[in-house]
This record gives sequence, structure tokens and C-alpha cells, in this order.
Amino acid sequence: MGGAQLQTYDLPSVYKRSEVFSLKINGVDVDVLDHSSKTSPYDYAHFSVGNGPIRVEITKKNATPIGSCNVSPRKYGIPVAKSGNTCSFTLDKPYYLIIKIDGRRQLVLLADPWDDQPTTGSGILDVQTQYGADATGSNFATSAIQSAIDDANKAGGGTVYVPPGLYKCGNLVLSSNVHLHLAGGSVLRFAGTTAGTDKDQYKTWWYKNGQPYTFWIRTEFYSENISITGRGTLDGNGHATFPNSANPNGMGVTILAPMLTGKFHYHGPIIREASFWAFNVISVTGATIRNLKVLERMDMGENDGIDVNQSSDVLVQRSLAVAWDDPFSTKTWGRKETGVFMHIPGNDPTIPGEPKPNRNITFEDAVSWTGCFGVKVGQGTFEDQIGITFRDIVVYDAAVGIGVHHRSGTARASDILFENIDVERLSWENGGKTTWLAVYVEDRNEGVGPIGNVVVRGVKVWQGALGKTPARIKGLSDSVGVGSVKLEGIRVTDIGRTAESLGEMGITDVGFAGEITVVP
Repeated sequence: MGGAQLQTYDLPSVYKRSEVFSLKINGVDVDVLDHSSKTSPYDYAHFSVGNGPIRVEITKKNATPIGSCNVSPRKYGIPVAKSGNTCSFTLDKPYYLIIKIDGRRQLVLLADPWDDQPTTGSGILDVQTQYGADATGSNFATSAIQSAIDDANKAGGGTVYVPPGLYKCGNLVLSSNVHLHLAGGSVLRFAGTTAGTDKDQYKTWWYKNGQPYTFWIRTEFYSENISITGRGTLDGNGHATFPNSANPNGMGVTILAPMLTGKFHYHGPIIREASFWAFNVISVTGATIRNLKVLERMDMGENDGIDVNQSSDVLVQRSLAVAWDDPFSTKTWGRKETGVFMHIPGNDPTIPGEPKPNRNITFEDAVSWTGCFGVKVGQGTFEDQIGITFRDIVVYDAAVGIGVHHRSGTARASDILFENIDVERLSWENGGKTTWLAVYVEDRNEGVGPIGNVVVRGVKVWQGALGKTPARIKGLSDSVGVGSVKLEGIRVTDIGRTAESLGEMGITDVGFAGEITVVP
């Protein structure tokens, strides 16, 4: 049996290789990177493949025999063979997987489709050979990369090509008709403000708790037709650069922020280690985001994966996100809210225009691993959130599997669909909750609005994943409540069948809600 054609990537030495696992794909060694901390127990490996079978061999480095090798998403039913200290399996196509071997940390396996982007030719601007960008990480490459972006824009469009290497970068602004392609093995890395001259590289966009934050890479206001592709990495370097007692001059970072733009496309690069919302979609009209891989730490707060704010017609498809805070969520914030529209005292608003509603936002074919909500609408709903869909999602681990949390703002969240979602496990707690479902209104004493129609359909709650606390469908009052909720085809593994009542689903915290319908 022949194997699929394989692309592997040589990554910079700033990344530590795993001391726990080695990996072969179709007989070829693939780097496994250590991305672990006390509460971030995982390594990861990334590669791309063509058509054909994909043979995976994972070896424990200490040579002890493997007792168990579990592959998630479990719904795929991938058969595993074990031989000595190696477990192996074959895939029929590329998947994003999480593998747990014995009591060791998890291995996140990121298999992407073949990357066939040309690297030379008409309209392709190479930031290294043509613009002199430093690919060693010793000096800032900001001006070289920004010059290539500006030149592509002036020419009416073009591809800015980033070859393999480590590029230390300040703020970058992407302009209309520019295609930024990050080759596999390329890393754009945030440096923060730890060195004296670094402060000139970054604009402070807002403050929170007295600490400065920036949108590291963003789109130009009122732009369109911008794309980011490839198999490279956007590295926020958040743990090293976030402000703390040992690093008082540090800066928090949102890695990527398409804002006030349209026809935006993102296909492929890894987003790694932000110290605030990693991928923040703000006032975007029309976006497709595919093959998204967000790899965050779980010992840092507010490091959401991807948040869609104030936007319309957004599709997030084929993704994996690991983050302590919500990996996949939607929000609408007001003019003064942190990280979106907040004023810097004495300056004009950071983002022009008025906040907009969220409409027609879809997340599908995703894997979520978090200490908070697996998939969520909320918390801010200062403008309406209408027509939000989460479909074909696997919640590998979370505190709350599925949620609508209306906590801030007086607008309405309605017409929300959660469909074909697997909740595999719940080993975390968030706000006193460990449960598969929480649809509720909470007031922070600043006014809050209602939740409208919600449909939860085709959910599988795996054994033990109902949670330790009651599932919740609960409004705040008669006037600020939860509208109709339809629960259809909710299969609870603990009872071995589709649930026929709220009690069988563990939904016992109910109040100020409209009609709740259970359809087996």
C-alpha cells in the first residue's frame, strides 16, 4: 500500500523538541514540539499530505510498553494497533487529532492538505531575497515585510511570500488585494517590549488593568480582498512577553485582527500563544477561515482562540483550538469595551465607526479543548447576535461544553443553533459550573438583554460528560429571559439512548424560560 505524499517543516531552534514522543508519518520522521507547562499538557506535530493513506506511528521515548492509546475525536472510531512502545493507525485523509497515551501528556496531531502555493513567479514578492528580511530572528523584519505588503498593494495586488525562517516582527498592517503566504517552517514572532528599542515596534491599542495591549497583525481600515495562507506560524510569544513582576515593560497581544474589512480569507497557518484573544474578527463583512489551528497555553487567562465580533457572513471551517479561555465564540461589544473598541485616554477611538451586530456566523468541523466553554455565544451582547451556528464540533475537554452566556449589553442573542456536537469529557470548572449545557442570562449590574430562540440538536454526551453541576436553561427575570429552546436527539451515553426528558439530560436548573421542547 502506497502512502500519501508528505510535506514536513523544519522549525527554528527556539522551539523545544518533545522528550516524550517521536513520530513517523508514512515512515518519515516528523518533528514533535514541546508546548507543555503545568496546566498545558500537550505536544504537537504539524505536516501536510497529498492524496492517499496516511500511516501514523507514535513512539514513547522511554521504551516502556504502551498500555492505552486513545484517539480523539472518538466519533471517527480510528482503530489503533499497539506494539511495544509504539502505537499506530492509518488515516484515509488529513484530520486534526488529539492522542492520549497512558498517563502522558496529550499529542495534538495537525495533518493538513497539501500546500501547493508557488513560491516564485509574477506578482510574488519574497520578503527575504527581495526585501532583505532577517530570517534568523536577530533583528526586526518589520520594515522589510511591511514594504513588501505596501508594494503588493500599490501594484493592485500580489503575494507576499515569507520563506522558512524566524522573523521577529512589530505591528504589521495588511492592505487590500494582498495575499500573505507563510511557507511551512516560517515563523513570525512577537517580541513584546522587553528591550528598550522594541517599544518603537508596537502601538498600544488599549489598556486593561493598567497593562498595555496591541493588535499585532491587522488589516487596514475599509480594506477588502485580503488573504493569509500557508503552513507557517504566527507566534504571539505570550508567556515571555506578557506584563508581570519579572517583565514590567511587557505587552499583551492579540495576534491577528481583521477589522473593518471584507472578503477576508485565512487558510492554514498556526496561531500560537497569544496573551489575549488570539484571532479577533472585528467588523468584518464576509470571511472564510479554514484549516485554522490555535495552540494556546492553559496557564494564561483571556487567551480565547477565535472570537467573531460585530461581523456578518463569517464561516470558520475545519479548525482546532486549544485555549484556557473560550476557543470558539461570538461577541458584540460596546464602544468602550476592552480589546475591541475601547478608547485610549486622550486619543481618538482605536477603531472608527459604530459597533455592529453579529449576523450569519457559522463554525463547523472543529475540535475544541479548553478550561472554559467549548463553544459559546456571549458574554458581551451590546448589539444583536442573530443567526449563530455551531455544527459538527467535538469538545475534547471543557468546563462547559455548549453555552449561551448573556452577561453584558442589552441587545438580543437569538436564532442560535448547536448541531451535531460531541462532548467527550468535562474535567474543568468555570464560574462554579461543570456541565454539558448552559444557556443563561447573568447581570453584572449594568443592564442585560434576553436570549431568543435556541436549538440544540444531535448532541452526543459521552460517558461521564453530563457534568458535576446541573445543566442550565435560565433567564434573569420575566422580562429578561430565555425564549424557546428545542432539544432534539440528545444522546446521553450514561443512559445508553436518546434522552426523553430534561432530567435525563441533567437539565435541572431552569427558570424564566419560554417553551422548552424535548424531541427524542
